[in-house]
Amino acid sequence: YRQPHQPHGFPQANQPQIPWPPQQHHTLKLQDLLQFEAQRPENQQFAEVRYGQYCQYGQYGQHGQESDDLLPGDSDPWPEFDNVEDLLCSAMTKMPSQASQLVSCIHSAAKLCDSEAGPGDVSGDPRIGAVLGSLRAKSKELTAPRSMMKVVWALGKLGLHGREVEGIVADFAAAAPPRLSQFSPQELSNMLWGLARITDSAKRQLTYAADLAYAVMREGTVRLASFSTQCLTNSLWAVAKLGLRGPEVARFTRECVLQIHAVIFKEMSPQGLANSLWACAKIQCEGREGPILESDVITHFCDDAARRATASEDLLQLFFPQELSMALWGIAKLMGRRTRSGKCEFDDIEKFSMAVAREGSARIQDFSAQGVSIVAWALATLNFVEAPDAVHFFEVAAEVAATNIQHYPPQAIANLCWALNRVPGTSAVLASFGRAAALEAQNRMNEFSWQDSSGIVSALMNLGPRSAEVRDLTILLVQTASYQCHKIGTQALLNIALSAVRLKLDSSVVMPLADGIAEVFVKRQGLNDIDNRQWQEVQRYCGITTGHTNLLGHDGPGHRKGRKTKKK
Repeated sequence: YRQPHQPHGFPQANQPQIPWPPQQHHTLKLQDLLQFEAQRPENQQFAEVRYGQYCQYGQYGQHGQESDDLLPGDSDPWPEFDNVEDLLCSAMTKMPSQASQLVSCIHSAAKLCDSEAGPGDVSGDPRIGAVLGSLRAKSKELTAPRSMMKVVWALGKLGLHGREVEGIVADFAAAAPPRLSQFSPQELSNMLWGLARITDSAKRQLTYAADLAYAVMREGTVRLASFSTQCLTNSLWAVAKLGLRGPEVARFTRECVLQIHAVIFKEMSPQGLANSLWACAKIQCEGREGPILESDVITHFCDDAARRATASEDLLQLFFPQELSMALWGIAKLMGRRTRSGKCEFDDIEKFSMAVAREGSARIQDFSAQGVSIVAWALATLNFVEAPDAVHFFEVAAEVAATNIQHYPPQAIANLCWALNRVPGTSAVLASFGRAAALEAQNRMNEFSWQDSSGIVSALMNLGPRSAEVRDLTILLVQTASYQCHKIGTQALLNIALSAVRLKLDSSVVMPLADGIAEVFVKRQGLNDIDNRQWQEVQRYCGITTGHTNLLGHDGPGHRKGRKTKKK
């Protein structure tokens, strides 16, 4: 989950990493429901569970009884254990021979690892591998909805991947589609969740996992009205995580968002609210097809989510830091472009953003580096750069980041530089962060992408242009980039060159970079209007001229003349 496209008024490099729901070692334990409406039937139960737990069975459990795990010829159920070590030792003493036992064994192991006393990651344990091998040999026998769901969920929960896992998924991709009408809503949701985690563990797209996910999604689309809120948010998250695309995804997403919007008046957990905003933003803004949801749907969804999350003063205290950053990132990604020319026009979104800023300032030590940078990016994207609560967060974030800069990943530093660059004026705290960021970018230059480095130096033109650290970083980037221009993107090259121009570095320092840029620009497609104006500024500073002072042909943007630039 790298960076979104087309930042608002800044180079593409400085979009934040997409916040991701916590992995196994960050299991959330929040069970509280946010009661947005006082009127809720006393006997109505909603399953709000942690990441990795499957949706509880309530009124839809008729297809999910334990007997579904038993196959012809099976007799003895798999015993229950209090810890995963005893379970695995028992399995090695006598490997389960029945398919139902293997299902229960792998499922129990996943549940025990998810418990508070669980051992954490056991994906590399050879005993799990042995159970997985035996399960693979029996996977064609597993046709009951609950059996398939439990296996897929467990494989995803345990973070397992490899040939055995892919073989099991392939078998289920063949067996499950004709039976999906027999799956309960919870089983459909858990299947999607497990497939998303399996794909994530594999770190690549899995054809059979995607095929099965599409089939599950199609079945779920016509039954979303019977999904609990937990199942809705889990399913939407899974579809976003899997990176599914196409008209079916558009329909599913739209219906899922509308359904979540309908039930959000009744109940929604912090986790569910953050998940739904994150997933909606990722699907809406990153698909090759472009936006798939209507503007008014997005507006009402974000505005209502913000309003419900701030229904009482202390409500955001129930949110974990990552949920706060996920939710605000989602709203900024979905709404930010509409606020580019001025302040956000939606009072509830502003109220929510300021509440997150206050929570972030108060709990800054609980936020990860990514979380700090995401909140800063979101506030700046929504143009809340002058509000007192936002300014206070920026200063607190800058102070904490400067102190711990050596532990911040490159993109988090770049994101903070971009956000703080948009704060009017430059306080001593922000300037101090700028110097620390410049020094860190020099010391760890090999860790920084050209996009991140160029974004940092461009932002530092406002945060601390007169400091020795910023000047030294600019010179280092100019000298290093001058012989690597062919490896560096157009915007990154221009950011570095323009920074050198604005610092008024000697033209003899800048000239080798300008020559390299001129050479690669001739080979690339024509520059857009903004790039062309920036390139002309660099040319003028270095005294470079051509028959045309730009790389645009007579036909206008997108057409270049094709001649190299030459020194006068």
